[in-house]
Amino acid sequence: MKKRIICLAVNWPLILLLVLSGCASGTSSLPKEKFADAQPVTVSRLQNGQVGFEINENGRIGDALRDLFARGVDALESGKYDVAVDTFKSVIIAAPFMSAPYINLGIAYIRSERDAQAEEPLKKALELVSGHPLASHEYGLLLRREGRFDEARTVYESSLKIFPEYFPLRKNLGVLCDIYLNDLGCAARQYEMFLDAQPGNEQVELWLVEVQGRRNR
Repeated sequence: MKKRIICLAVNWPLILLLVLSGCASGTSSLPKEKFADAQPVTVSRLQNGQVGFEINENGRIGDALRDLFARGVDALESGKYDVAVDTFKSVIIAAPFMSAPYINLGIAYIRSERDAQAEEPLKKALELVSGHPLASHEYGLLLRREGRFDEARTVYESSLKIFPEYFPLRKNLGVLCDIYLNDLGCAARQYEMFLDAQPGNEQVELWLVEVQGRRNR
């Protein structure tokens, strides 16, 4: 797995939400009525999910909104989090049916240490795309930081029912079960499944050995 990357195809150029690129920063106001309602979401698994996913949220999106989204991505990458927040809020007003700006808004809040404000957009993204891997990843980590361990587990397990190949979630679920929930059986299963797909990860191999040793004591 090349990092935690998911491609989102939303009738604007593909955006890598964790490997971000774009141009200038800024915001603008776009009337919501100019854009069509969303069509059904479709998911394409890249190399059977081993590389990532394209989550296609079809809607008629204009050039101005594509440019605004790209400026938000650039602001997020550049550490201009207040600009990113304002920009993604503007995109959401114009296209409330797209999960991508909600996820990026949540990430902007998290990176600017505003976890409490990140929860609502991440939950909204999961309402729009059930089990969305990246939204689940970010939301699960947020819940873990807040000590809401059972909720984090539910988020990870719900996403893995839909996206079982998204192995960063298996790793995170393993860590959650291992360190925070003391469910060593769960931890061992997740580490083993991760290593079946991604052999040779020395860190996870060490974690699995440690868990197995604790289970045998």
